[in-house]
Amino acid sequence: MPVGFYELLQVAPDAPPERVRAAWQDQVAQVVRKMRNADAKRIDRTPIEARRIALNEAYAVLSDPTRRRRYDRFREVSRLGMPSDADELWRVAGPSLVDPGAAAAVEVIRALSDLKVGGPLVEVPARDPVSQPSSAGSPAIAAAIGGTSGTVVVSIEESTSSVSARPATAPSMPPPSNQPGRTGETTGTGRVKPQKVPTPRTGPVIDRSASTEALARLFDQYGPTGAFLKATRDVRKLTQADLSTLTKISQRFLDAMERDAYTELPGGTFVRGYLKMVIRGLEALDGSEVEEFIEGYMSRFTRARG
Repeated sequence: MPVGFYELLQVAPDAPPERVRAAWQDQVAQVVRKMRNADAKRIDRTPIEARRIALNEAYAVLSDPTRRRRYDRFREVSRLGMPSDADELWRVAGPSLVDPGAAAAVEVIRALSDLKVGGPLVEVPARDPVSQPSSAGSPAIAAAIGGTSGTVVVSIEESTSSVSARPATAPSMPPPSNQPGRTGETTGTGRVKPQKVPTPRTGPVIDRSASTEALARLFDQYGPTGAFLKATRDVRKLTQADLSTLTKISQRFLDAMERDAYTELPGGTFVRGYLKMVIRGLEALDGSEVEEFIEGYMSRFTRARG
């Protein structure tokens, strides 16, 4: 008979989470000691590795409430015997597979309406629209069921506190306009309502006249410093405000980066991200030079910040 997770960790099926964790830690500690002894004696450690993997798998299941609930249910089914009838199998195993929140929502709909709700998707035969009163003072619930021809959309409206059914049909489209040269939707009178044309967004313009060799010379001259960022920004004919618009970085931080004022900057993770955005916004470097600059700048940043 295969060993179950509870037997493997040597805990009772009703053991609380903290007891499961403590048992797993004890078992893993024993395995680690055996692995060290096996290494010292040059013995094959494959069986010990297999036990460690099994222990980790057992703890992964039993430490997760949802997975543990499913494991317990199927463990019980295996012990009592697998039902031959599909409906009986679902009755026994279903509660461990269906999310409790979804099951609760289905029960609420079943209690407040006459709908035959039995699963996540329910199709109701199409019929004439009807309206049925629901329980007074009940909370508003909306459920869209169906979506193809021959089904209906069922909803419970809060404003009317009633259950209604209506055919699920596609929304009607306005007739196309026959008047050339005009755009927009057609009104009920046949006139065309002019459509607003969005104004194109404008932003800072980057001067790309400087060659790649010129930017490389700036990098050689200043190295991974804020002076290189400032010189490149000047070559691109951008102000700090322009660069802030392009990168969405505070102008205060941009100024501190250009002055190498490391103590005025945020944490290293933020600075590293800012550098990538600034270099991308300035179109200053590419390839390995980007990482070279960032690592060099961050090295100075780390030394200055201690």
